[in-house]
Amino acid sequence: MATRTQPRLASDLLLGGFGIAGLASLAAATATQPFTHSVSLFVAFWALGTVTRIMAFPLYRGKVIAFDSAYYVAAGIVLGWLPGALIVSATLAGDLLVQRLRRRLFELPSIERREWIARALFSTFGNALLLLGVGAELRLLGLDTDQVSRHTAVFVSTPLALISFVLAHYHLSFVAALLAGDSPRRAYRDLVLYGVVGESLLTPLSMVMVLVYQVADPAPFALLAVTVLVINAGFFVAAQNAQRLRERVRDLSVLNQFSRALAHNLELTPLLRAVARELFTHFPQSSQVVVGLRDFASGSVTCYAFDAEGRRVAEQPLDPDVGLAARVIRGRHSLRFLDLRRQAQEDDPVLLQPGARAWLGVPMIVNEEVVGFISAQSARRGAYSADNERLLGQAAGQAAIAVENSRLFRLATVDGLTGLFVRRYFDQRIDEEVLRAERFENVFSILMLDLDDFKSVNDTRGHAAGDRVLRETARVMRARLRAFDIAARYGGEEFVVLLPRTSTEEARQVAERVRSAVEGHAIDGVTGALHVTISIGVATFPGHALDPAQLVKSADKALYQAKAAGKNRVVTAPSVA
Repeated sequence: MATRTQPRLASDLLLGGFGIAGLASLAAATATQPFTHSVSLFVAFWALGTVTRIMAFPLYRGKVIAFDSAYYVAAGIVLGWLPGALIVSATLAGDLLVQRLRRRLFELPSIERREWIARALFSTFGNALLLLGVGAELRLLGLDTDQVSRHTAVFVSTPLALISFVLAHYHLSFVAALLAGDSPRRAYRDLVLYGVVGESLLTPLSMVMVLVYQVADPAPFALLAVTVLVINAGFFVAAQNAQRLRERVRDLSVLNQFSRALAHNLELTPLLRAVARELFTHFPQSSQVVVGLRDFASGSVTCYAFDAEGRRVAEQPLDPDVGLAARVIRGRHSLRFLDLRRQAQEDDPVLLQPGARAWLGVPMIVNEEVVGFISAQSARRGAYSADNERLLGQAAGQAAIAVENSRLFRLATVDGLTGLFVRRYFDQRIDEEVLRAERFENVFSILMLDLDDFKSVNDTRGHAAGDRVLRETARVMRARLRAFDIAARYGGEEFVVLLPRTSTEEARQVAERVRSAVEGHAIDGVTGALHVTISIGVATFPGHALDPAQLVKSADKALYQAKAAGKNRVVTAPSVA
């Protein structure tokens, strides 16, 4: 952190210091040189510069090019360098105020206060100092407008002044970029070359403005100014369209990457983790991402919070009537807050971290149904822009489809009572595991498990108690398995477990761990606690069978041997002869 802060501080000090020097120079010059020009002329040049600033183009990392230097230089030539410098200060000060107002009205990302002050000082007074320096340069060369002919002022003084001004401005900005840690090659190419070449192309404009300017007859000058503004407006609209096209291409690229990242995840937990990881990639200003999923049966919403490392840090239900996220779901539209300190902080702590300043939430909608929401928050005020809101909304649409696919996958592959996979899914996976074991010469094992005397539970305590026993047994079993083991309900009270890359001895250890856990687990019932036991058969590929069907049959035979031997035990299948 320190290595990045120090260069940024050096850059701010350079720009801010130059701006302060410009303010001092303006104050000294104004005190010694009384303003004698017409206020209307001053306002005319100021208006030209202001309108041009409004039609500024993005150039490099938030910096813009407005092609307004031609007006400032022309004002310095025809009005004098002090009035020209004052026009620069007035124009850029007004532009800064407009930018500040736009950030507040449209909730654009904010700039750190120290950096903004440094930029403001340099823009408002530093450029005025550069223009005064250009005037001093011309006086040293004997090209001051009071001493030379009109022809020399138009064809020599004006282009020399404009080129000197833009060279000084962009090279000073280049030094500031270097101090901020930017790449020298990229900064020089994108900032200096593009800026200098672009503004130097307006040299003829500045020359013609000086040529047609007449105090007694301002009509030609006014006509020229309006014509140039119309042309500038055309280029501004073209630049805006190009910028929107670039943003659209960027959004499509991000959404394509987002979609590919989610396409390979059909199980819910990996899917949510992938969603959070991708959002942190494209919204690095975020400190926490929350994904809320709606249960259509109950109408409840469960929220999953992830930190910047993509780890799930919390899971809790959402109050449907309280909080920012609840408003997103009820209203079916996005919400964006520039500064939460100005809002009623009504959300649950898991959804709104202490110190959170900016918040952005969007609904996830599939087939006109709200399936959940996604929110991001940041400790930095104004961290999310309208572009961020639009992009997150599009990403939420992709995530909603992935969540719906995950839900359908779960309905097709997961048993509704126990939460384990269904038999059909197990049959598919064991076929794949046989092929993998044959290719890589690995082994794997399966466990066949059956609850002992389960029929008596249904007969004596009812089917509701039997369902509770099945759910609890499945939960206890799942807790003793690895994350990549496949546990399925094979039928009735019988279960099966696929253990990839597991030998017979290792499989027996797993089976004993499960058997012991089930035996020791007390299941709460209507008529008191209930204890059940389980018998397990173990078989290994290829030691106990050479194909999936034989392997299942071997494990099943071992299971019935365990039943015949007294139940509540583990038996291994015999090896293939």
